[in-house]
Amino acid sequence: MRRWLNAGWVDTFRAQHPNEPDHYSWWRQFGGARENNVGWRIDYVLASPSAARRIRDAFIWPDVLGSDHCPVGVDVD
Repeated sequence: MRRWLNAGWVDTFRAQHPNEPDHYSWWRQFGGARENNVGWRIDYVLASPSAARRIRDAFIWPDVLGSDHCPVGVDVD
């Protein structure tokens, strides 16, 4: 991941929400991890610098159930 970011790719969620901690896209399926929001952010949408300028918002939807991951995505102009 560091290689992609060092090459200039943009973590779209972090760029749109720079000062918002505790957003995760994956939780263990036991021990109440999701309920207690003890997870990892392992799902990303990366964009080239030119594409990143077209990102209107980036989101993580932790309330969508059905997997140990939740949806992540971007809104693009």
